[in-house]
Amino acid sequence: MADTKIKEAAQRQQISEVTVNKATEKLDKVLTFYIKGQIYGVEIDYVTEIIGIQPFTKVPGTPNFLKGIINVRSKAVPVIEVRTRFGKEEIAYTDRTCIIIVTYNDMMIGLIVDGVKGVHDVLKDIVSQTPIFDEVNTSRYIKYIIRENDEVRLILDLEKFLED
Repeated sequence: MADTKIKEAAQRQQISEVTVNKATEKLDKVLTFYIKGQIYGVEIDYVTEIIGIQPFTKVPGTPNFLKGIINVRSKAVPVIEVRTRFGKEEIAYTDRTCIIIVTYNDMMIGLIVDGVKGVHDVLKDIVSQTPIFDEVNTSRYIKYIIRENDEVRLILDLEKFLED
């Protein structure tokens, strides 16, 4: 009888450990950045590097959010102003403004952001699905939401953001 109770207690412990492990399971890492005070992020697997803002060559006939092309290690890299892509007003660049270089479908693309916050683990228990707001244009670019310690981080769906 004592053996049975010990086995049952051990089994309950294993079940609770599995539940805790699933809730705190690390899904990914994201690089977070600021746009107009809001925290956004991009999955770290896409990020190649972060560089300071630099002059770009404008390309005629392109959408207003495509700021131009920069030279990164002898490669022409298109640069997208994330603020403008989200329909927010442009502001003057500051010393915190930077370009996140991402690689998507074997192509390097620069994302101009207001500033970088850091790299964060994405745990299963802090991820929420993106609500669908038909009237909000930018929600279609959000893959999921991270809620942690009174902060909300909107993680970009890079495919939709770049191809839409």
